[in-house]
Amino acid sequence: SLPSGAKIVQRCGTVPAAVQLSFGKGQITVFASPFGISEKPQCLLPAKIEEEKPLNMPFPMLRHMKALIEDIFASTKIFETNPMLSMITCVKNENEYTVLISNDQWEQQNFAVRSKTGEIVSMKELPVTVSEMKAVGYAPKTITAKPGKNTSNTIAGGAVRIFNIKLKHPNVMTEPEVEPTPNRSGRALALRNIRDIKEEILSRPTFFTQYDRAVIDWRYLYDRDQEALKREAGWIKRQKLEITTDLTSGINLYVDLRIVNNDAEQYRKSMDVVKEVIDKMAILGADELLLATQQPVINNYTSEKFEASTIETFQMLSDYAAEKGIRVMMRSSVGRLGESVKKASEIVVRVNRPNFTFAPSLALLLLDEANITANIAELKKMNIRSIVIASPRKDIHEQLYGTNTPICLFENKESIRKILTAFPEANLVMDGLYRSYDDEYSDIKIMNEMFAK
Repeated sequence: SLPSGAKIVQRCGTVPAAVQLSFGKGQITVFASPFGISEKPQCLLPAKIEEEKPLNMPFPMLRHMKALIEDIFASTKIFETNPMLSMITCVKNENEYTVLISNDQWEQQNFAVRSKTGEIVSMKELPVTVSEMKAVGYAPKTITAKPGKNTSNTIAGGAVRIFNIKLKHPNVMTEPEVEPTPNRSGRALALRNIRDIKEEILSRPTFFTQYDRAVIDWRYLYDRDQEALKREAGWIKRQKLEITTDLTSGINLYVDLRIVNNDAEQYRKSMDVVKEVIDKMAILGADELLLATQQPVINNYTSEKFEASTIETFQMLSDYAAEKGIRVMMRSSVGRLGESVKKASEIVVRVNRPNFTFAPSLALLLLDEANITANIAELKKMNIRSIVIASPRKDIHEQLYGTNTPICLFENKESIRKILTAFPEANLVMDGLYRSYDDEYSDIKIMNEMFAK
């Protein structure tokens, strides 16, 4: 389906293989190929990799794509040189350029610089030392030929040369410098069932344009030794990536963790695990601990004792985390203590620790749409640093079966807007169960639109 004005530049039989369309000051080229490479491998990689031998390319670029892309790139060149050489052009202004020529072969190559637009009025070489050419190890050990010399019309093997070039009447137009949009801050993505934080971040090339924090499950830390976390912390620190650890999945009374002391031995084991996780958080550089209350204890434990034990545990964990500069946030969960905003507020007051606060669930607030205004007013009395972002989902019988649905699937977007815009400084923890990167993007797009208005 082609828009009007589209030009078919390549066909495969009767099917358009490449289409071009003018857009603004430029041009868009669309190829009928998802990646531009062969669908099936054209060869196999060798069983043994040999030194200085080129690798086979199982998935080469499609020939028709390569031909057209070469034409497109060639049309944008200001200068040209021997096609065996590499060239980089930096614009100083419409009439002045810095051009780098490099020879990635180990043999001397013919060399010249020609202008494709305008007349060259001066070309001055910027001196670059070549002393390394005489050093041991300059060339691979398999290279025996001499690299040659740099002259007015030759460039030595492995050499780099830089020129300042001025043109007269070039047919070019320079665009004003574009200031990059600052990356967003105060937004986190929950990463579930992951093997490596770095791999997860790098698999999302635009992660840092939308998030500055990742939320990881407590098991990620508990299952790793301290040395592994120290190595991982280096990359995380260099990226300025902030980390939150979430204990929620483990607070299930049995078999993992409990935060109520209704069984002294099991409670002690749980606290040992949580403290170990907090210790490892400090090693990794994580500065927030997200947790929830647990489901009520049914037998031989009153609701008063249950609540008192929960408060005592939160106080103890907050004190332990404070020693390592870690904040503790209680998230609300369906059917558990602190489900309502008012009860959560009471718990925060009773815990009474400066590093302990409440992280409300957007899904639970949306379930109580009739009281959104009152709940917002109650939340504003607390130091709300984060809001857990997801929406509720009900079945055909209007019974709740999930609170981790992406917000793009929730119909009443205005209620979401009303809640979130009431806390413009709060961090947003994207906690939906996303099936794909596209689903993640759909929620991000909605968030961007809400806060742009």
